[in-house]
Amino acid sequence: MTDYFDLLERELRGAVRRGAHRPWYARLVARRSRPLVALLACLVLGGSAYAAEQALRTGRAVGADAPALPYTFSGVPIASSVQLLALRVPDPVGGPPWGLEQYRTTRGLLCVELGRVFDGRLGVLGQDGVFSDDGRFHPLPVGFDEFGFNCGTEDAHGSAFTNAVEYGLPSSGLAYDRPITSGRCYATGRSCPAPELRTIAFGLLGPDAVSVTYGGTTEPTAGADGAYLAVLPFSRANCPLHRSPCAGGSTGGPQVSVGAITGVHYRGGAPDCTLPTETQLAALQARVWQRAAAQLRSRYPALAARVATFGGRRGMFAGRPALTAAEQAALIAAERPLEKALLIPPQCPTVGYVAPGGPTVTAAQVAAPVHVRVVRASRYCSGVSSSLVPCDRRVPRGLQVLPMHGQPPQVLLVVSFRARVAVSNNDRWYEIGTSNPPSRGHARCAGQGTGSFGPVDTNLRAGQLVRYTTLMDADCPGRAGVTVQFIRTNGPAGSMPVPGLSGEAAPLTVGQTTALIP
Repeated sequence: MTDYFDLLERELRGAVRRGAHRPWYARLVARRSRPLVALLACLVLGGSAYAAEQALRTGRAVGADAPALPYTFSGVPIASSVQLLALRVPDPVGGPPWGLEQYRTTRGLLCVELGRVFDGRLGVLGQDGVFSDDGRFHPLPVGFDEFGFNCGTEDAHGSAFTNAVEYGLPSSGLAYDRPITSGRCYATGRSCPAPELRTIAFGLLGPDAVSVTYGGTTEPTAGADGAYLAVLPFSRANCPLHRSPCAGGSTGGPQVSVGAITGVHYRGGAPDCTLPTETQLAALQARVWQRAAAQLRSRYPALAARVATFGGRRGMFAGRPALTAAEQAALIAAERPLEKALLIPPQCPTVGYVAPGGPTVTAAQVAAPVHVRVVRASRYCSGVSSSLVPCDRRVPRGLQVLPMHGQPPQVLLVVSFRARVAVSNNDRWYEIGTSNPPSRGHARCAGQGTGSFGPVDTNLRAGQLVRYTTLMDADCPGRAGVTVQFIRTNGPAGSMPVPGLSGEAAPLTVGQTTALIP
């Protein structure tokens, strides 16, 4: 085993949010002797902060990137479910406090949205490069959903579990570069001053969670679903392992992992959960690493000398020189003790989760013929929720030409099948995977064992004809494989349909076929 998979999982979760799981085209100590002085200071500072907040003016609302649809992706917020939670966490340097808004969606998700709170609304500040640094408060629309880890599938009681950590989030409250930003913390290749950055952990811990510990303090959760929010000054010393630099990065999932939160406390006799800090985990992993490296040096000194030149302290994992089969086996054996420390980071369980009921779905119920055809064109078009189409002659209304400048020529694979089992929310979906043809000596061609995957991330009726499109390299001819699977959740899961993540039952194969890339 290698720590590659740990890195892969961290980066994959972040990549899905950006759409990177789709092909390239489908795609941020008071002194006792002076109590009166201390009291006056508090009054002055508190009064200044209060006055500054009252002087804050409201500006233009932040617009959504694209219109949300009730039947696809995360769906749209259900208006009657929207509530601004009572959590108010002060910012390290002042200004409006941070807060969370909670809502349910039309696709069975329970979500929380992060932002600054002013005048009973959630929003962002015109600073750090947002809205030309106009110094105003800009409200966020409900369901802005820019963080990727802020939604979870509902259990049998309507609870959800979702946890996110944002590393290096600008104090404006806006995570990623958008048309409303310019320069400063959102500039390409930015180097934002550390005082303007925050490490923020937030999410839902379920109905049994009563408090969380972070930064040496313990705070109660809010609401019936165990919402929490921690706002800390940003420090690269506490960045996630393997991420350099980590400013602008994020991690998350249904379980609380190592990050800002160091403890979760539950009611009803459930044992509390304690987590190490990133620094403590790094020290633990370093000790395990040293033991594994010592074992390799004692048993295979020649091999240890060879791999020690690759990648520094983590050279055992960072690179593999040409090894014989025996050497490769020896290296794997030396790495095995690291599996638990590196590949399974400490997490807190989802206490209180109740699996939803419903009939079992079998492979026979989802099985259906899969068809594929290959279409060649010089350009392709797509829309927000539409499939790719060739558009050499004209651009259909509502679609846009894919920016393919600098890309190799592409062919369009059009996959179709009947959805025998309906999809009505985010806890089940059909997944289409493609495998590339053999490289046949072409250095640029990825070859067999590689490919892409993507979900049919929308509601479907039983018996509905599904059409899925994806592009493949036209300069890499041969026979490509196509596999359609049906995936459903059976445990706490996030809103991103990615095979192999936690909370998923074993996939059921709908069908397989091949396509010849001429």
